[in-house]
Amino acid sequence: MATSQPEMSRTLASGSDLHYDLICICCHQNNISKPAQGYCIDCGEHLCAGCYKGHTTPRPCRHHRLLDSNSMPQTQNLTDDSTAVDSGPADNLTTHCKDHSDEILKLYCNDHNMLLCTICVALKHSKPCNVEYIPDISKKMLKSDVLHDIIGRTEEVMNRCDSIKKQAHGNANKSTRSLRKALADVQKCRSDINRRLNELEAELTKMIDAAIQQNGKGVDSIETICDDIKKDVQIKKESLTHLNETKQANNLFVHMHDTAKVLDSHEENFLTIEKQDRLEEYQVETSSSQRQSLRSPQYRDIKPSKQAEILVRTSVDASDCWITGMTEIKDIKGPRRIVELKDNSCIVCDMGGNAVYHVAEDGRSSKIITTDVSVPYAVCVND
Repeated sequence: MATSQPEMSRTLASGSDLHYDLICICCHQNNISKPAQGYCIDCGEHLCAGCYKGHTTPRPCRHHRLLDSNSMPQTQNLTDDSTAVDSGPADNLTTHCKDHSDEILKLYCNDHNMLLCTICVALKHSKPCNVEYIPDISKKMLKSDVLHDIIGRTEEVMNRCDSIKKQAHGNANKSTRSLRKALADVQKCRSDINRRLNELEAELTKMIDAAIQQNGKGVDSIETICDDIKKDVQIKKESLTHLNETKQANNLFVHMHDTAKVLDSHEENFLTIEKQDRLEEYQVETSSSQRQSLRSPQYRDIKPSKQAEILVRTSVDASDCWITGMTEIKDIKGPRRIVELKDNSCIVCDMGGNAVYHVAEDGRSSKIITTDVSVPYAVCVND
């Protein structure tokens, strides 16, 4: 079978009119052209039938490995000054076959793009596979485009390895920097919170000291007033009891009238005491619990707050107020609204005066409803 590759074109033996695709190299050296019927791998030469048979007899080539006509290389290159292309001796090939460890890879299958040993050729790559002997075709690889492309690919792979390693180092450094920044943010957050908590603690400590002192004075004043009222009433009681037991009706009537007025005056004192004895409670207001991100730490300031005092009683009220319900007003809509109310105002229920008040943002109050019966304990406004 003739090869179509120009660089592997056959050369006919000189001095012969016979033309064969593959000729015996041994006979060709004697200017005789005979068709090749086999191949010696160790010699790297095609052999005619006679040379093939005689190749097994002499001691130097008795153990050479031979390929028959079905397995031998199907290309040949002859020159005027040598019998074959000199690509170096066949025994310089040292790569072992992975399937047959005792065999060396010396053949190449063009159809399957595979390197083969002689056993591979005999078992799996006989005709019609185009099998060639590596020393016959290796010389054309010198400075070839295929070699240039492969060398270029090796450089690309090495450059890509360097690029991947550089990117991996860069990503690792960025990740470490981001974690360190997150740690710094958390530490700053902790520092700010601790500073604010220390300020809050100091502020609360001062408030507690002031409250203890003020509350102590208030309690002492209330105790003094209550003790005086109790003593006065105790005397009145004992006097009334004595006059009743001794049946002094006239004096009893006078003392009863006087005692009733005293008791009425003490009711006013009790109202004053109740106003003085206000319950003031405090609490720390914090933001609702939220899941925070390390990349953007957030926190809110916290501080104690005291509810504002509102004077609801007006100058025309005869009695003190008894507040049982209150609601904040932002806006009232609809045709049934009683009065135009502004933002940050509130509605207050006064059980003492049987009235409902509107308290404006500035603390001024105005009566909205006055009833003859008790107003509800609570109030709400629907939009």
